[in-house]
Amino acid sequence: MNLIYRIYQRYILFRTRSYYISDSKRAFYFGKLRGFFVGKSRISYGVEIHTNHFSLGDGSFINSHTFINDCNLGSKIIIGNNVFIAPYVHIDGVSHNIGTSAKRAGETFSEDVIIHDGAWICANSVILPGVEIGAGSIVAAGSVVTCNVPANQLWAGVPATFKRTLDN
Repeated sequence: MNLIYRIYQRYILFRTRSYYISDSKRAFYFGKLRGFFVGKSRISYGVEIHTNHFSLGDGSFINSHTFINDCNLGSKIIIGNNVFIAPYVHIDGVSHNIGTSAKRAGETFSEDVIIHDGAWICANSVILPGVEIGAGSIVAAGSVVTCNVPANQLWAGVPATFKRTLDN
């Protein structure tokens, strides 16, 4: 059954076209086989999800070629309601500590990534492990988020820094 699901996941769900994740059959595949919770949201083509603990709230949209990863190490990737994630975004729940000169990519670690309701993650952004994006916040295009983003704020740059407070 696992092999069948992997084929289903890679070639039907994420590679062919956009889908609204709402019917009972897809909910079964996500919920029972992978531990996913996917509300009435849309996941576009080319999205790759490599985690066993993924939650996507209602009304959210993950655009094409987004990469969500924790290497199945146990961290949670939680995306709230009405979140928009633009194309080519990387959400990483896994990274490495800095190792010795013999091997700089040291021990692997994973931490949860949480994106709260109403947030907007613009194109080509990178969200690193342990980051929490507040409700109604915007991460500008091409940003690398290394720390928590409070609610209703605009962050941009490499590394992402506070730019301004947004109106409710």
